[in-house]
Amino acid sequence: VRCLIKAFITMGNGVSTGGLANRKPIDATKFNKEIKHDVPANKRRKDFGGPTVNDDLVQFNDEQNKSILDEFSEILPTKNDYRKSYAPAYSTWLTEAILELQSYRSPEDLEFPLHVPDDVEPEDVPRYKAPSLFDPHDSELHSFDAIYQRTKDRVVPAPVSTGTSLYYSCLTIDTTQREIQLLQQLYESQAINSDTLIERLSFIFEFINNHSHNTSSILTPDQIPSSQYSLDVLGLPAIKNNHLTHFNSNSTDKILVKRSDPSLKGGSHNKRSRSIKVFVSSTFQDFQVEREYFTKILFPKIIQEPIVKERDVTINIIDLRWGITSEQSASGDVISICLSEIDRCRPFFIGLLGERYGWAQAMEVNDGTTEVATDLLLNQTFKKASNEFPWIEQFTDRSITELEIRHGVLNDLNSETSERALFYYREKESEIGRGVSYNGSTDERLIKLKNEIKLVMGETQVKNYDSLETVGNMIKNDLLSIIERDYEPNPIPDSELEREKSEHLSFAATRTKLYIGRRSYFDSITQYVTSKSSGSKELDDHINVPLTIIGESGIGKSALACNWAEEYKESNMDKLIIEHYIGCSTKSTDLITLLTRVMNEIAEFYKNQCQFPALPNDLSGLMTKFPEYLSISSQHGGAVIILDALDQLDSSTFSNVSLDWIPNFLPANVKIITSTTSKGEAFSVINSKTTTPWRKVSVCRFNEEEIRTFIHEYLQVLYGKTLDDEQISWVNKNANTSIPLFLRVLIDEIRLIGSYEKLNDRLKNYLSATSIPSLFDLVFERLENEMVEQKIEKEIIGKVLGRIWVSRRGVTEREILDMLKNEMPPAVWARIRIQLSEVLILSGAGEGSEGFLNFFHDYMKQGVENRYLYNEEKKRGFRSLMIDYFQDQSGTHQVSMQRKVEEVPYQMWMSRDWNRLSETIVDISPSGYFLNLANNPVLGVSARYDLYKYWRDCIQYKPNIHSEWASNIQFLISATTNQEPLSQKNLIHCDQVLKEVGRFLEDVASYDSAETVYKQSLDFDLTLIINNNHTKRNSDYVVDKITKLNSLANLLRLKGDFIPAKNYYSQSVSLCSGLSHDSTTNQKLKADTYNAQAAVFKACGNYDLAQSLYTQAMDVRRALYGSIHVDIASSLNHLACLHHELGNHNEAESNFKQAIAIREALLGLNHPDVANNYQDLGSLYMDQTQFGTAQPLYEKAGRIYQTIFGREHPKYAENLNLRAAMEQELGHFTVAQDLYQQSLGIKRKILSAFHPQIALTLNDMAVLFTRQDLYADAEPLYLEALKIREKCIGKSHPDYAQTLNNLGSLYQDMKRYNSALNCFTEALEINIAAFGNNHMNVANTCNNLAGVYQYLNQEQNSVDLYKKALRIYGELLGENHADVAVTLNDLAVLYYRGGKEEKAEKYYKKALGIYEKVFGEVHQDVGQALVNIGEVCKKQGKEREAEEKWERARMIYLSVFGASHGRTVAVDRLLDSLSH
Repeated sequence: VRCLIKAFITMGNGVSTGGLANRKPIDATKFNKEIKHDVPANKRRKDFGGPTVNDDLVQFNDEQNKSILDEFSEILPTKNDYRKSYAPAYSTWLTEAILELQSYRSPEDLEFPLHVPDDVEPEDVPRYKAPSLFDPHDSELHSFDAIYQRTKDRVVPAPVSTGTSLYYSCLTIDTTQREIQLLQQLYESQAINSDTLIERLSFIFEFINNHSHNTSSILTPDQIPSSQYSLDVLGLPAIKNNHLTHFNSNSTDKILVKRSDPSLKGGSHNKRSRSIKVFVSSTFQDFQVEREYFTKILFPKIIQEPIVKERDVTINIIDLRWGITSEQSASGDVISICLSEIDRCRPFFIGLLGERYGWAQAMEVNDGTTEVATDLLLNQTFKKASNEFPWIEQFTDRSITELEIRHGVLNDLNSETSERALFYYREKESEIGRGVSYNGSTDERLIKLKNEIKLVMGETQVKNYDSLETVGNMIKNDLLSIIERDYEPNPIPDSELEREKSEHLSFAATRTKLYIGRRSYFDSITQYVTSKSSGSKELDDHINVPLTIIGESGIGKSALACNWAEEYKESNMDKLIIEHYIGCSTKSTDLITLLTRVMNEIAEFYKNQCQFPALPNDLSGLMTKFPEYLSISSQHGGAVIILDALDQLDSSTFSNVSLDWIPNFLPANVKIITSTTSKGEAFSVINSKTTTPWRKVSVCRFNEEEIRTFIHEYLQVLYGKTLDDEQISWVNKNANTSIPLFLRVLIDEIRLIGSYEKLNDRLKNYLSATSIPSLFDLVFERLENEMVEQKIEKEIIGKVLGRIWVSRRGVTEREILDMLKNEMPPAVWARIRIQLSEVLILSGAGEGSEGFLNFFHDYMKQGVENRYLYNEEKKRGFRSLMIDYFQDQSGTHQVSMQRKVEEVPYQMWMSRDWNRLSETIVDISPSGYFLNLANNPVLGVSARYDLYKYWRDCIQYKPNIHSEWASNIQFLISATTNQEPLSQKNLIHCDQVLKEVGRFLEDVASYDSAETVYKQSLDFDLTLIINNNHTKRNSDYVVDKITKLNSLANLLRLKGDFIPAKNYYSQSVSLCSGLSHDSTTNQKLKADTYNAQAAVFKACGNYDLAQSLYTQAMDVRRALYGSIHVDIASSLNHLACLHHELGNHNEAESNFKQAIAIREALLGLNHPDVANNYQDLGSLYMDQTQFGTAQPLYEKAGRIYQTIFGREHPKYAENLNLRAAMEQELGHFTVAQDLYQQSLGIKRKILSAFHPQIALTLNDMAVLFTRQDLYADAEPLYLEALKIREKCIGKSHPDYAQTLNNLGSLYQDMKRYNSALNCFTEALEINIAAFGNNHMNVANTCNNLAGVYQYLNQEQNSVDLYKKALRIYGELLGENHADVAVTLNDLAVLYYRGGKEEKAEKYYKKALGIYEKVFGEVHQDVGQALVNIGEVCKKQGKEREAEEKWERARMIYLSVFGASHGRTVAVDRLLDSLSH
């Protein structure tokens, strides 16, 4: 009683707020519909339970009232005056409510919510006694209509005047579960149809949502996407949108049964439903052969028919040879079960009749009188079924087969079932079923039944047959005709994007026919999607991060994602939901394909609302743009993106495995739902995200109750079969059956068993499997045995599956037939295809509309491997067969070049056949593989990445591949240009080959080979001109020529060959001047060319020319785009970097800020280009020692990089490098070292061992150790950096010279002056060769070389070099630049050490003046200059002046570094030396 009181009060709490006062009253007349069939009273009655109460009213005394109020004081209405004034009335009213509840005896004894007149006062409640409404034995109350009439005038009091009955609201919510159970019983017994069910359930859902007062029990409106959720919170089962929720007694969770099609629930035929069930009625013993044929051959074949597939129709055959348990049979449930199954299958019914009448009371003739014998079990069966189907009382002498036919068809000849029913009479002479015992006589009742059917149905629906083939063709044609008439074909996707989308939705459809899971999984995902979280940790404690579904393989993660998506889309049809199921095809596992598809979906959905930037073709570019697309979409409604099975991404690229392409912070309105197994790299990466952990939903194995539910819903609901309790107990004992995939495969197998006598043995055999792959092994064994039964060699199964296993993304049916044309005729393949229909899926877009056969789960692939490809020799054998087939092409089916490109090099690569693979990828003929891999219009960049992969591995085993390719190219050029007459087609082909080969070699860092090919490409242009055979218009030719020149110049810039690069760029710029101003493409090319040439001049120290070119590029872009465009921001950034290098800090700062403003406005705050600007501006401030201003910019950039790319990305590593350098300048050496090590760790993990970025960090960390005098630690780092740079860019590159410079400085500090001299000398030679004599790098090296000459006491050499450096700095940077000041300082040191204090003081003071102009009066370099001047003054005896300089230096160091810094401490010591 107290529990009930607490439930009532809890659900009624809060009504005094008046929150429900304005709700629209419920229209109870919605239920005024007649019910055609009522469930008998003795079937529906069920005691509610609870203690028996004899008194009409239980009176609580004051002490009991107080006890109740004290116990529930927290949940009673909160106004103290209310509790104080009306406590007795409240408790008395609750008592009455309990009594009223106890008076109800069955679920139908329910009234609907009624309103209380506002004039009923609370104090009147104790004097109002509600009479008992229902007599448990009242036969008139067996329908909702009668209950409504009895209760429509009933008024129930409420303790507060809100216009709503608290009592009845509580009562109805508490008893809605029974209300729905009654509806379910009425529906399942066919007492009401589906329309009535939906209407009445909708009424209940509306009532609960409108009358649930307790916010702790009922979700708030913004949390309720549909009525389903409020029911779930109340713990009520529901049937809505094909969902049925059961309470799981083993946990606090609820089992969710989700069906994708309304037809699974039974009821009338719905043409929108594309899932149909066909009930097959016949006698059992003599139709075993037909039923076996239907189940295993015919219906799987029909499912594969184009008419069925085009309409996305699923077909299930209901075959009740077994499935009715012995308990059900013994209890007389056979007829009820059979007739109920017919109702669930309407309107599809097939009747088979032969010479047997079936199970019926035997007709005996005694003394000339026909009598019906008595079969007691059959009598019991009739009697029990007559309660639900009263009409059968007129046919107690008929067979169950006849009852099925009458219930399905003959009782209502105007029904949809009658229109679609099909009957087939087996001719008496047929050999089918001859083995069955038959006495040769025919029951008269059978003859009458056949005649009646033929009379009322007509010849079109009643046919005769004499063989399996005949009846099979009849059924197939008849069913296909009905399906073609009833269902419209699905529209064919008209674009590549739609085809890709259709492929993923088709995969999802295979997982949504029936889903068994837990309601909490759905709720967790929905709560995540509907949560309002920001993408900024600073703005919201609930950061918007991705969510991942985690569980072991086969546990149902994909099914959960598919079914949640289907449910969510039902109530969010206006939102963008992108589903990408990795592994549903081989293409789906490619990250480039994934990102391209997702971003194209976003752009397509929002194409009328905003514009998106063009998609790049490379992975790095796509990863950069992905967050930008998400950010733009978030401003217009956002997206829900499902990325299922991250663990199945192609692991050949690190970014795939590291998941750094998924942002850790998502923009508002954007949600990313992923899934992965609980083992493997993807799971480890997600688990390591401790700073911003992803949200997680863990999927568990089935418990026993869920296993039972699955068996019932899958086996009985879909196929009309049932396991008995003992068999279910066997299933439960196998630990693997708790894995949904294992259980699904198991049930799929046993439903195919035709004989009940074989069921137990076969079930035990399948349950002997110890894993999912071993279960599949038993499936393959069964398939092989069935091949033998059909007189087909069993090895053919392995030959088919083996080829599919080794294929790149599956094979088409035409390919399989062609591969095995000598072993497997089409008729045999048709049988095999039917047998494999449950284990293969059709995915991908092949030639035309043909798809690829592939395995529906990775476990199946493991099973095939274990049985047919159990060693490498077997695998190589199948791969060799695939190569031979695609290369030979002597078969009847000509395979496209696209399929060859996909399969041939891939099979060679997997077989490690490097010789054949290298020959294949350097084949540059028109029909060769190189061009089709490098520039494939269908496969796109994924094919190009394959080419990189093949090249990378081939070159390890065949280092001479470059020379082979060079020979091929030279031969191609010679053959093309020497041909008489010249072939236009061949000239164009040769030109394309040279472009693509050069670009490819540059991409793989084969710079020397790439340079040769680019030059050949330019020369080939001359050949075209000389022979006057080029077909391009003049303007097109010029554009092509500019592109080639730019490609070669860019390559030379990468190599450090700046002088020839400048020459080629100059030619390019000259050609640009002649381009038409009307073409946007031409003008964009011109601006890009100016920018590229400017970069070379800047690198060479030609700053004026560089600035001029940058400005010209800006002018062209402004003419094209105006002042606000991303290309304008790019130009501003280039100019800012140039000004920074020139020491024009104000101009640099202004340009950086303008670029940032444009990019923030166009790209958003979380774009990598914006981060780049933050970082560049931070470096400008750091060079001016404005560390407090630089630090937040570095940190902002780092957060963006981490959000977009993740921690393990080169951009984030670069950011760590810069932050480390700043900490180093601040003297925080430990912090700096940690940051450098983090950066180095990331780079070593994601980049190749000899990558320039690794050399950069090694170099910088060595500088840190040098600053701390840790020379032994610094030297090996410099040497490793030198080794890397020598290998990747060569010893003539300026970056190599930079490391030599730094190593020389280290040797100088170590007093190894000769070693330092060698390093500086070599560095100077490299820089002069690269840049000429007038370059910053030359000046820097001269400065360093001058320093070492000081220590070698070669003063004149030192002075000459210092003055040369000063001249270069002055010309390039102007007289007031920090680098000029550094050299002046070094020259002053030289004079000071030589005893020339006056000269020293002069140069020190010049340096000080420049530092103050450049950095202001508070800067570490100003402090150092003051210290140096103080040293000179002290030596000259001017101690007061020295003290003044050192005091000022101390104040600067205190401000910049703090009191404990080494420089501050050193100045303190200098001041102490004066005081002593």
